[in-house]
Amino acid sequence: MVLQGISPSRNIAQAQIKAAKVLVDGRIITKPSHEVPDGVEIHLEEEMHYVGRAAYKLKAFLLEHPIDIADKAVLDVGASTGGFSQVLLEYAPRAIVALDVGHGQLHPDVAGDTRVTNLEGQDIRTYEHEPFDVVTCDVAFISLQHVIYALDKLSRGDIVMLFKPQFEVGKLAKRNKQGVVTDMGAIELAMRRFEDACALLGWRHVVTLPSHVEGKEGNREFFYHYHK
Repeated sequence: MVLQGISPSRNIAQAQIKAAKVLVDGRIITKPSHEVPDGVEIHLEEEMHYVGRAAYKLKAFLLEHPIDIADKAVLDVGASTGGFSQVLLEYAPRAIVALDVGHGQLHPDVAGDTRVTNLEGQDIRTYEHEPFDVVTCDVAFISLQHVIYALDKLSRGDIVMLFKPQFEVGKLAKRNKQGVVTDMGAIELAMRRFEDACALLGWRHVVTLPSHVEGKEGNREFFYHYHK
């Protein structure tokens, strides 16, 4: 798919395949390992006009691990261009608050949906609101450890967080030239500390799954699903 210019990267191609959007010789395939002979036609059943890489991450996760979002009030923390929000809209939420500390990032395709409230320039740690049914969190350049207390205050149900080792292990952990954390021990320790912190909040752990789409520089990231 990458060689034919159908997908921009192998990771995104895998997410498209898992989303049952790829047809080989007119038949839908769902396994990235499927071998395609030379000359066989490959195309997308529907063009996936997602606004950011994060959308492919969440889409693949929800296909593997469905969560009830229909008619729910959702808070999307670290919305950025709106990748998570865009995917969440496919699951018929009642409303989404797309929150980000930055400005002018939310894509018009997402911001234009009447169910979406674009809350920009807002730090989650100072945000006041009644609890949401579903909270998603995809933040960068800050550890999840610094925001889980705010998430706890703002949640009354499902909490889905993307754990990014590059922002969790500390500056001393070994990385390669691309910034990918290569110290597996440091990653495992950071994950245990994070899990312990969530347990102290009384959250019930539902599942931890690796993201099918790597971080931009190649870091292996993990989805955590907790329930209050």
